[in-house]
Amino acid sequence: MLLLAAGTTFLVWRALKPMPAGQAALAALASTESVSVALKPYGIEFAPKGKIKGGLVFYPGARVDHRAYAPVLNQVAARGYLVALLWAPFNLATTKQNKAAEVLALHPGISWAAGGHSLGGVAASNYALSEKKVRGLVLWASYPQADLSARTLDTLVVLAGNDGLVSAQSVEQARKKLPSGARLVRLKGLNHAGFGDYGPRPGDGEATLDQQEGWRQIADTTARFLDRIMNSNP
Repeated sequence: MLLLAAGTTFLVWRALKPMPAGQAALAALASTESVSVALKPYGIEFAPKGKIKGGLVFYPGARVDHRAYAPVLNQVAARGYLVALLWAPFNLATTKQNKAAEVLALHPGISWAAGGHSLGGVAASNYALSEKKVRGLVLWASYPQADLSARTLDTLVVLAGNDGLVSAQSVEQARKKLPSGARLVRLKGLNHAGFGDYGPRPGDGEATLDQQEGWRQIADTTARFLDRIMNSNP
């Protein structure tokens, strides 16, 4: 009986074992001349030191140490956006899908977009469906679980050209759930794990795009989208 319990515990631990943040991610947690990084009760805040154009509240992918997204989100913040990187129990964003509400309550004067990577994108889209204050949705290698087609919501979907986990077919099938006018951008040479710094993921494709260049392209694509929706009338 004890052996069975121990074996079950090991399997659960292995299934939930987080994919740790790499050295580049940990380095991106340091404040710079343009971005102030701080720990918050909800996770990590990347705050631009100049004018704040708007905000992005971000849900990490399943089992991924949330700090792994720091290399990209630090760059988004440097372009003028307050970025709130959320932490969730067991590194599963779907366990706390309304966690973004904590962030919006702290910054009522900022226009917000919700975003996430992989399963984190599912959590972000579920939150955006229920929260009318969210002006935009940013999905990295993800698509919504719920039907958002009736929701008026500016949406960006960033896909990886070499993604071995999110197929083009699954994205095509999910298109009907996206809000009208959703923009899809596919980055050549990027794989599923390339949105963060947490090492390879089983079943993923091989990245042919330089890691730093991939992060720059993701940040640029995301920031340009935020520039457009934050400057438009609500």
